[in-house]
Amino acid sequence: MSSKRSSIVPIAVAFVAVWVGGRTCVGQEAFIDWANTSQQESSWFITDNWDLQRLPTSDDAAFIGGPAYGIGIAKIDSGSAVAFGVHLGDSYSDNKLTLNGGTLTISGTEGPFLGLRIGHGQGEGEGLRNLFIQNGGTLTTVLTHIGDESVTLDETMGGSGTYEMNAGSATLGEVMVGEQGIGEFFHEGGSVTADELYLAAFCPGEGYDTDPDYYFPSQGTYTLGQASIEDDPPTLSTETEWIALASWSRLGAIYGTPHGAYVGAEGIFIHTGGTNTISGDLYLGYYWGGDGSYELTGSFPTAAPTLTAANEYVGYGEVPDGYWEDYGLTYASGTFLHTCGSNTVGSGDPWVGTLWIGYLEDSRGWYIIRGGELQTGNLIVANDGFGALEMREKVQGDPEVPTEVTIYSTL
Repeated sequence: MSSKRSSIVPIAVAFVAVWVGGRTCVGQEAFIDWANTSQQESSWFITDNWDLQRLPTSDDAAFIGGPAYGIGIAKIDSGSAVAFGVHLGDSYSDNKLTLNGGTLTISGTEGPFLGLRIGHGQGEGEGLRNLFIQNGGTLTTVLTHIGDESVTLDETMGGSGTYEMNAGSATLGEVMVGEQGIGEFFHEGGSVTADELYLAAFCPGEGYDTDPDYYFPSQGTYTLGQASIEDDPPTLSTETEWIALASWSRLGAIYGTPHGAYVGAEGIFIHTGGTNTISGDLYLGYYWGGDGSYELTGSFPTAAPTLTAANEYVGYGEVPDGYWEDYGLTYASGTFLHTCGSNTVGSGDPWVGTLWIGYLEDSRGWYIIRGGELQTGNLIVANDGFGALEMREKVQGDPEVPTEVTIYSTL
């Protein structure tokens, strides 16, 4: 869902609906642009860095690397920064914002410019790099508008957005990684709390639902694990995780919302350390065409990764609305590669959880375990679709850990 502006002149909106860059904007947010074009990192709290000669307020959509000034490189070392929205990369340039300390609070009620958005760009296939780095401090995003995301990594075709989480804490709403291009989330330290995590998604916009050639494949990757054994392990806590939902392109992820269909490409979760705690369910490959994978492996066997979820679906196989059959997309696939660490299905109580491998008729699921521990209340392989649980010998490079599978069947 891109939020483009056709004008480079900052404007304010006061309780009216206006047409801005091809989008209807309702609310009272104002636009403020980073005006420092020196290509040198500078503080958020210097008023001369902003075109309105003041700091952003909670009513402002702040653009770093906007169309008016191009490249922007900003940092927050201390203090309290606020905004209605923070947009990194709304122009043909690479841009960066670093949170080293202090707080960044992004809040609002509704509007297309709400939230942290990394990797806008303009035009197709630009291959831009837009980077948010958190080395400390606290990031908080508040979202109440249904259908908007509070964090969107790469929401422009062909561009790229990257979030590097090294330390500190981040409390997020919905997290969408790879909406219309390539999105990456590298989580090596600190804690992240989110409502829902989506990997690989795309918002085509009205009128594109009959032209599949328009779509650009997108990819979303989340990497969770510490850089060294001495580091504190990172933590991720979510309500639900959707890793590749489905596609109108040949690879992808799609899920329906009141605002249309999101189409993407490939969702990948790489888990090498720390904990991933899902209070709800984990889905790998939801709708037809969805291709999702989860790799539970360890860089350091003495600090093995830990995954818990209420239920897990490796290959779900829901049939979406649309023309997927015309393009050979008649199944959803999920792959879980388990070589180290523990996977407990049941949110801490393995008696109540179910691991489904190949859930609906149009699904394909593979769970491959070469090491580590799997605990689940129920294990159902090939419920209505194709499913396989494979216990294989270790290969070169696998951690030297034992393999254990425990099933607490309640059937």
